[in-house]
Amino acid sequence: GVRPEKVLPSVDIPVLILWGEEDNITPIDGPVGSAFQVIAQERSDVQFVRLPELGHLPHDDDPDTINTKMISWLEEIHANALR
Repeated sequence: GVRPEKVLPSVDIPVLILWGEEDNITPIDGPVGSAFQVIAQERSDVQFVRLPELGHLPHDDDPDTINTKMISWLEEIHANALR
């Protein structure tokens, strides 16, 4: 399939990327993680969040943290849309 780091630049909606720092399948400092971090630095509508002590499936490792991060991000997106 298409590599995610190749698709993300063409996405024109806000994006939240939650990445487990202990991901040994797709490491945060590997090509995909590195590309996503660069894109997040270049675009204000892409947010990259590093999750300490979480792995490849952070939503399984710590669903409460993921839910908190997602709700906060969605609230921010909503508030920005109302401006």
